[in-house]
Amino acid sequence: MDDCLESQRCLNLPGSFKCIRTLSCGTGYAMDSETEECIDVDECNLGAHDCGPLYQCRNTQGSYRCDPKRCADGELQNPVTGECTSIDCPYGYYPANGTCHDVDECATADRCGVMEECVNTPGSYRCQQRDNMCPVGYEVNPNTGFCDDINECLNRTICEGLLCINLPGSYKCRCNAGYEFNSKTKRCEDVDECEKFAGHVCDLSAECTNTIGSFVCKCKKGFKLAEDGRRCEDINECVTGEANCEQKCINIPGSYQCICDRGYTVGE
Repeated sequence: MDDCLESQRCLNLPGSFKCIRTLSCGTGYAMDSETEECIDVDECNLGAHDCGPLYQCRNTQGSYRCDPKRCADGELQNPVTGECTSIDCPYGYYPANGTCHDVDECATADRCGVMEECVNTPGSYRCQQRDNMCPVGYEVNPNTGFCDDINECLNRTICEGLLCINLPGSYKCRCNAGYEFNSKTKRCEDVDECEKFAGHVCDLSAECTNTIGSFVCKCKKGFKLAEDGRRCEDINECVTGEANCEQKCINIPGSYQCICDRGYTVGE
């Protein structure tokens, strides 16, 4: 019994034997001179392949494969030689997938002022005046870039003589005190406070007189108008000297009365 492989035959020698190979190795294999076993041939390393310049040789067991060459990101492949070279992109572009792509400068940094917006262009960008993106009644503050309320009341003609009241994002026109807005004539008309608020604007002892835009309270004889302009206070004629009494003077509401000392009568 011998230890030779099926591809070998046994040669008997005095006191020993020798295995001699009888079959050749198949395509893609070569015989090891020491072991006489078939081992894989690396066609890629030996250059024994027919892969073109645009392909990369990859060794396999007993054969090889031709894989398309792929350049690294930022490299460009020569269509004839298949060589990969670095892409030299102009300013404003970056290399990717074998070509140059535009850099969106507006997406990478805040390059324009608060009143401007960034517009990307091929290889560059530009800053243009920002449109009024604020709602009606507001405007862009050039210092902060935020929307500030417009004070429409600064325009003196906006209410045409009426009282202008500024509101957030708007305004309203209101008549001055003593006037009310007539929706039909669209004008401010005088309010007759004496009629509309009878008994509430002047004291019962006073007479209410309407004036343009206001009213006045007039007191009856013997009374004077108080500091509030609405109430009437009794005049003490005995103190003010308005009473022409010879002896004694007694003040009464709205008037006075002269009386005589005992033993005298009031003459005609």
